[in-house]
Amino acid sequence: MRKILSFLLLSLFVNLSFAQITETVTTGASYVDEVYYSFESGSVKTVARDTWDMAFTTNTYDVSILVNNGNGTELYTYQNGDISNWEDVDTTGLGTWTPMYNSIESWYGGAFVINSSGHPDYGWGVYNEVTHKITGDSIFIMKLASGTYKKVWIVEKNSPLNEWEFKHANIDGTDEVTVNFNANGYTDMNFIHYSIEENEFVEQEANADEWQLLFTRYYDYKIPYFVSGVLAKDGVFVQEIRKSGLNQAECYDFNNEELSNVIKTIGSDWKAYYFKGWEVADTVVYFVQDSTAIEKTVWKLYFTDFGGMGNGEYTFIKEAPEGMKIDKVNKTFTTVYPNPVENTVNLIYDIDGSCVLSIYNISGQIVYKENINHNEHLNKHQINVENLPAGFYNIILRGEQISSSTKFIKNK
Repeated sequence: MRKILSFLLLSLFVNLSFAQITETVTTGASYVDEVYYSFESGSVKTVARDTWDMAFTTNTYDVSILVNNGNGTELYTYQNGDISNWEDVDTTGLGTWTPMYNSIESWYGGAFVINSSGHPDYGWGVYNEVTHKITGDSIFIMKLASGTYKKVWIVEKNSPLNEWEFKHANIDGTDEVTVNFNANGYTDMNFIHYSIEENEFVEQEANADEWQLLFTRYYDYKIPYFVSGVLAKDGVFVQEIRKSGLNQAECYDFNNEELSNVIKTIGSDWKAYYFKGWEVADTVVYFVQDSTAIEKTVWKLYFTDFGGMGNGEYTFIKEAPEGMKIDKVNKTFTTVYPNPVENTVNLIYDIDGSCVLSIYNISGQIVYKENINHNEHLNKHQINVENLPAGFYNIILRGEQISSSTKFIKNK
């Protein structure tokens, strides 16, 4: 009997040890690396954070351009003229200009578009409703991490072809480089990164279907301060539970309705620095679901330690609670037409049952939401978008066990 009991206890211990796994992600001393992380595979790609300066979206219906704020790169809109002054840039007063940072709400809000006044002006350029091209109308001054100043002009994005053209040069016009590329060659990633000093593209990001979280350093303008933390991939939804007296190990209050697509929902505020060092909050739990994955597993995550600048180590517990595990399903099909659209957009999808349809603008804000219910196989649903401002939008369908998304352009 004692042997049987011992065996049962051992079996229970083994099951529990597999259920809750302690994991450590290392970004190195002074956070020199950034890590693309998968719940299924662990750290899938660790890369030096200083290899790139700007990054271009690979999605046809997107105009976002990121800046490597976490490495100290600064971006300014040129205040003393427009593109007609490209040959003779005058940086008088640069010290009083306001730097621009990437959005911490959405990947669609890169620093180059963060000051967009709305369609058709997307910060770096203006959208043409006839050609569907975005033509650059602004010069930017970029201070690289090395301290070197460059001028940058995003000349054009041809959205139908997903082709980009941009220029960069020293402030005095020397070392001018014109770059043309087709982003369709990089669609296995969400962004293609570029080094101005090396004048080359850098495949910084892991393949988009291989990761959910990015451990990195970024600028949180709501503090405002540079922080080290965790950003979620586009299409990864996170629920945060934060309350006094929370038992992290026993918390399973997952609620699909509370999932957020704000990329810094995990972020950096699960830790704080005090006189004696870093302390990790023991009253915060996160639930994470990747809507882009074939298997829609809900993962539970909470942090237990943080090494700070000494080693850049994040230690946390991860778990895929059985009660929330979703069986494998085929990748969903979702598309829209016409695209671009003026009044009514037709949505074709193969999600059966009830689901929530949400439309997000380029800033990651919900501008339309409704509950829909359809049958198995292909469904067609019409949405009146006549009252939406013209611009780029993302549609997300989220059911009980599956999510899917697609993008469209609204004209006029």
